[in-house]
Amino acid sequence: MKRFQTLLTRTFLFFCIILSVIIFQGCTSSSNPSLAAKRYKMFYDTGIRDLEKGRLEEAIGNFSDVPESSEYYQKAQNQIEYVNQRLDEKITIEYGTIYKCTKCGKVLKKFIKQKNCKRRERANFNINEERASLCPDCERSEKQAEFERKKLERQAAIDQMKRYEQGIGPEEVAVTRINISKWESGYTAGENCQFVAMGINVLNTGDSTTHANPNYFTLSTPDGYTVNPDTDTTYGLSRHFDAIDLSPNSYTYGWLIFHIPIKDYYILHYKTYDSSVDKKIIPQNI
Repeated sequence: MKRFQTLLTRTFLFFCIILSVIIFQGCTSSSNPSLAAKRYKMFYDTGIRDLEKGRLEEAIGNFSDVPESSEYYQKAQNQIEYVNQRLDEKITIEYGTIYKCTKCGKVLKKFIKQKNCKRRERANFNINEERASLCPDCERSEKQAEFERKKLERQAAIDQMKRYEQGIGPEEVAVTRINISKWESGYTAGENCQFVAMGINVLNTGDSTTHANPNYFTLSTPDGYTVNPDTDTTYGLSRHFDAIDLSPNSYTYGWLIFHIPIKDYYILHYKTYDSSVDKKIIPQNI
C-alpha cells in the first residue's frame, strides 16, 4: 500500500512539472512577439529620424535591421531604395582646408575646390587637416600694424639722415634735402632708374683744416651697385656741392645728383684719405 502511494505521488509531481513547462512556454510565446515588434519598430523609427537629419548611411543601417517577419519590413525596404537613390544623386561639393587663426583662435573654412560626385562619395572629399592662418580681421590688423611700424621706421631713418653723422675722421655728414625725379636739368632717367638729388652738409669737427670735395661722395644700392655724382645734371645747378677747404668747426653745403636704379633705400659714402662716413638714404622728397 505504501509503495502504491509513493508511485502515485511521483506520477502527480511529474504531471505538475509538465504542466508548468507548458504554461511557461505559452506565456513566453505570447509575450516575445510583442517585444520583438517594438524593437523592429524602433529600428524603423530611428531610420526615419536619420533620414530627416540627412544621415543617409546611418538610416540604411537601421532600415536593414528590420527583418522580413516584421510588419515594417516592406516599409523599411522602400526607404532603403529611396535612400540609395539619394546617395546616387549627382551633387556639387566643396572641399579644401580648414584654417585656425593664430592670433584670435577663430576657426574658418577656406574651401578651395569643387567637384561633382555621387552623394555617397562625399566622404572621400573631407576637409583637409587644420592649418594655421590669420582671419581677415586679424590680417587687416596685422597689415595696419606693419604699415605703421614701417612708417615709423622710415620717419626715424629720415630724421637720422638729417642729423650730422660721424664715421672715421673729423668730418660729419648730414643730408637735409632730397628730391626724387625722372627728369633733371633736361635729362631723362634710364629705364628703372631715377635721379636722386641731395642737399648735403659736411662739417669739420677737427682741430685742423680739412678738404671737402664732391668726388669723395658715392651712392650705392643695397646690392652694392655704386655710382658717382652725375656731372651732367649736378653742375647745371646753381648751388652744387663744390670743393672747398674747411677750417675747424666750419661747414659747407651743396647739391649732388646721382643717376641710380630705383630702390627702397641707398647708402651714401663719403671717403677721404683719413675720413669715412656711411649714411642711409631714404628716397623721399624732403
